[in-house]
Amino acid sequence: MTARVRANDDSNEGAAAGAAKGNVRALPWPRRILYTVAIWAVVVGVLEIGLRLTGLGPPRAVELAPQYSKFLPDPELIWVLKPNWNGFEFNDVPVHHNSLGLRGPEPAPPGPDGPLRVLFVGDSVTYGHNLPAAATIPRRLQEHLQARTRRPIEVINAGVPGYSTFQEAIQIRRHGETLAPGLILLGFCLNDVTERYTSLAAFGGPRYFMLDVDTAAGLSWVQRIWLASATRESVVRLVRSAARRGEAYRLRALWEEPDSPEIVEAWRTVLDEIDSAAQEAAGLDVPLAVVIYPPARQVEMESGADDPQRRLAAHLERRAIPYLDLLGPLRRSRYRMQQMFLDVTHFSAKGTEVVSREVADFIVGTGLVASRSPAADPGS
Repeated sequence: MTARVRANDDSNEGAAAGAAKGNVRALPWPRRILYTVAIWAVVVGVLEIGLRLTGLGPPRAVELAPQYSKFLPDPELIWVLKPNWNGFEFNDVPVHHNSLGLRGPEPAPPGPDGPLRVLFVGDSVTYGHNLPAAATIPRRLQEHLQARTRRPIEVINAGVPGYSTFQEAIQIRRHGETLAPGLILLGFCLNDVTERYTSLAAFGGPRYFMLDVDTAAGLSWVQRIWLASATRESVVRLVRSAARRGEAYRLRALWEEPDSPEIVEAWRTVLDEIDSAAQEAAGLDVPLAVVIYPPARQVEMESGADDPQRRLAAHLERRAIPYLDLLGPLRRSRYRMQQMFLDVTHFSAKGTEVVSREVADFIVGTGLVASRSPAADPGS
């Protein structure tokens, strides 16, 4: 008797569940879609709240004092330097940005009577991380070129901390016509391959880059909501920890693991972007040359570890792009590696002096900038 009652109860419950399922299926398809969306919205909402309660919310911008906050978001470049800004590096070295959002004074008006202009694009190495303006590579290069060529030359510092080659190509397009340079230099740091913004973005990327720059600039409102969600942040952490392979995204992997899939793919992206920079320069009918900055770890090794330079040089030679590899000159310098670098990639004042002299010799020696002949020099 009890078993029969239980069987009846089970059959009644099954019938009720079937009826409920049948009622859902019986709904018109627009209502079924709304019903499904509502259920998922509740699930995602509960998950989002739960993740935030456990402390897995997305990171927030670092609050920087105005004198150190030198960046603005940009839809195309992700971030740019604030124009007409006066402030300090984090070691309290004073910094000035002109009206173009570039480090240094206002450029001289372009024209036939103006100085020969060199546009120097790059990242924080070119910008002069923690260095006074007088010790930056562009400023020292300007002095050496003027002394060697006996003509007025203006080197524009278009370096921006954190930039990679895709942003430097855009910099050439943005400032090329306005500044009318006679030569464009691209300062290439090897961390453009391993620590570039797009590599970070491939693994989810930070919501805020360069401490306080909102990388959501230019995204749709749906993308901005997703970027600010704790659900996304938790997924990104899982994917990033599972996908990154230790040393494959460190600088020394460039010469220790040059054939790893990650490094090969990273080089493919970077070389395509260098080609884009060359195309932008060609569109302006201005020669482009590449200056290759080695990291301190390479310089301290007496020989070897130069696979990255060989790979890049082979590509530049195929494209007939002039280049200067600074690895050899820095190794031969009378200064020790510790005297020439502030850290892994950034030069000290002694380092920028060595680099700027080598770049000036390279430019003059290859004829990228001609010296003024004695007959044309009224002071001769």
